[in-house]
Amino acid sequence: MTPQSAEALALKALEFLANSPDNLDGFLAVTGINGYELRERAEEPVVLAAVVDFMLKNEGLLIEFCDTASIRSRDVHAALHVLTNL
Repeated sequence: MTPQSAEALALKALEFLANSPDNLDGFLAVTGINGYELRERAEEPVVLAAVVDFMLKNEGLLIEFCDTASIRSRDVHAALHVLTNL
């Protein structure tokens, strides 16, 4: 997985979270980031890695995201690996 494809996957995950207020609130609570900061820093690898990590820690959410976006869960794992090494 390339850095660009990892970032694209993470942005899809962020969009998925943004369309679910309860899940987005959960992400914000866990990370301590606020909505304004998230909008400002959404394309930073550290923030994108946090989004992917949040998805991976919630199996039900991960499955729903993968099914909705037609993404394999192993690609989500690969994206996290790439993003944490940028």
